[in-house]
Amino acid sequence: MPADADEFWLLRDRELVTSNTGDSVRLLQAATAHEWDEARRLVREYAASLNVDLSFQNFDAELQHFTIEYAAPRGAFILAAEAGRYLACIGLRPFSEDSGEIKRLYVVPAARGRGFGRLLVERSIAIARDIGYRSLLLDTLPFMQDAQALYGSLGFKPTTPYRFNPIAGSAFLRLDL
Repeated sequence: MPADADEFWLLRDRELVTSNTGDSVRLLQAATAHEWDEARRLVREYAASLNVDLSFQNFDAELQHFTIEYAAPRGAFILAAEAGRYLACIGLRPFSEDSGEIKRLYVVPAARGRGFGRLLVERSIAIARDIGYRSLLLDTLPFMQDAQALYGSLGFKPTTPYRFNPIAGSAFLRLDL
């Protein structure tokens, strides 16, 4: 973390990275009203794609308090943008004093297979370490096999359910940092 807490890097990160197809992608922490609106749009698109009622996660309240749920310095909401279009997202929020929780990893269908998911999860892990979390938690639905494989390839391991999820077969994963 920078010496000056007012210059907390999560709010100003505009790093250019390269996808697995060689394209330049900008990963940025949602900070402006426009970026938060794009984050909400992507998360709504994500929720609609699931065909699952997310009310058990208090989804509407999460969207209403989005900028608080994922606020720095204990959280982050990262967007992946290419040529001015927001194509993917991931959220990191506090779960406990020493654990963060990853939520809402989503890549628009047209951008899948290009490595955005891996870039976003890797960035979230790096941010969690910088924040000082000792572990990361997440839950994922049983039909999200690609996401589960991605998490496994990055070292996430099965853990006991840490919150209510009524969908049978949902996976609960943990990464010790």
